[in-house]
Amino acid sequence: MASHEDAVKFQAIKFTQSGRVFFSVCLTGRQLLDDGFATVDKWTPSNQDGYQRDPSRRRFSKVAGYLRGELGVAGVLPQSVLLGLRGQAKFQPLPTAAGAGSVKKPTSELGVLSIPKQMLPLQEVDGQHRLGGVREAAASVTFHDYPVPAVICEDSDSLSEAMLFYNINTTSVKVPVDLAQRLIAQQSGNDETRDMLVKTGKVWITRATEIVDILNDTADQPWSNYIMVPGVANDHGVRQNTLVRSLQPLLTGDNVYKTQTADTLAQLLIRYWKAIESVWPAAVAPETRQEYALMKSVGVLTMHGIAPQLFELVRTQHGKITEEALTSTMEGIAKEVPEVFWHSDNGEAGRVGTNHKAVRFLSDHLLEQLSADQMASDLL
Repeated sequence: MASHEDAVKFQAIKFTQSGRVFFSVCLTGRQLLDDGFATVDKWTPSNQDGYQRDPSRRRFSKVAGYLRGELGVAGVLPQSVLLGLRGQAKFQPLPTAAGAGSVKKPTSELGVLSIPKQMLPLQEVDGQHRLGGVREAAASVTFHDYPVPAVICEDSDSLSEAMLFYNINTTSVKVPVDLAQRLIAQQSGNDETRDMLVKTGKVWITRATEIVDILNDTADQPWSNYIMVPGVANDHGVRQNTLVRSLQPLLTGDNVYKTQTADTLAQLLIRYWKAIESVWPAAVAPETRQEYALMKSVGVLTMHGIAPQLFELVRTQHGKITEEALTSTMEGIAKEVPEVFWHSDNGEAGRVGTNHKAVRFLSDHLLEQLSADQMASDLL
């Protein structure tokens, strides 16, 4: 990599995926020491388009220690980080000799990438803790030339970066993505944004985030001020991301609820959780809920996963999904599933774990308690 007075230059491989242009390059520890080279688009009350959290200094130090060999293994970071370039750079392909008789169009090009300095900093979309660790290690001259593989996405913006960040971190290693969810919800009124959300199957995130906010802000019901949202000093409750994910079956399944407004669905869920509270009070009460799994991730994913079937049963039997009708149905389940079932130490739900298999097991167990005769009478 060479530097010019008005631009930074890299040897790069240019390639295109799904219409987006990317460049594969190598950064160095020395570059990352420059505060103006790359940054994190952090969400703050004054920057609500941001989609990243404050990075963890502890994780920076852990990566730096690994690079220095303090963990007893060679410090290698061969996987690429992802950076966003908010604009278009200049790419000069290197001359190549075309293969004799070759008619295939190359899938990539080798050349020199020039990024004007006024287009810096690059945005750290994914891999911020690796980059922070290299920065910390580069305080020593030994790591000034340490190469860091990177992929730069050309002509990005905060929303497209948030979408990339969300997709990467919900299809591979799980990291908090609640700020990306919030940005997607904020920008969903834009026609181009909505079209992108529809095409990528993420349009449900908008209503899910709106529903979570209504639940968190509505008084006198179990979820009041019990959802941890970004930018709020609240260290108790369930994370926004868990609640958003739990609502996907209600918002994407083959049911009537996926077309309802966020307000309507939030009111149904409030009635639902009040009914749940009436049959399993200790598992929901603020003073004792931490002793139970019901209002933790496995319980939330389970109860929201069965909500579409349960709502339909109530609607066909009672006409409307009222709190009283929900309570009546929940009482039928609770006769066979006592409150101790949800206890974190002594109950079955507390022992099965928190993975998808555990949620499926709990969902099937609860649905089995619904009267088959009652359901049949509504179908035949």
